[in-house]
Amino acid sequence: MWEVSDPANEVFLFTVPAPPNAKGMVKGITFTSPKKRSFFTGPHRIGVSAKAPLPLVPSDPLKCMVFVQVLPDSPAATAPPTSSTSPPK
Repeated sequence: MWEVSDPANEVFLFTVPAPPNAKGMVKGITFTSPKKRSFFTGPHRIGVSAKAPLPLVPSDPLKCMVFVQVLPDSPAATAPPTSSTSPPK
């Protein structure tokens, strides 16, 4: 898995193991990143590259990608003040 929003600056994210005995196109592979990553809020392109045994080269992650929208974190709930800051009447 690669972050390919900037093709000149692709960022490796993590590896997804292929199912046993996989050949050709395989649909329905799911995986969760082994660690959390920080992304800027906004649109991103995530690409997948298949690795192959030598002498073959990995596939181009720009040919298999998905567009995702990273949303901002939810603001922390603020607790009501415990005392009033206004002067007594």
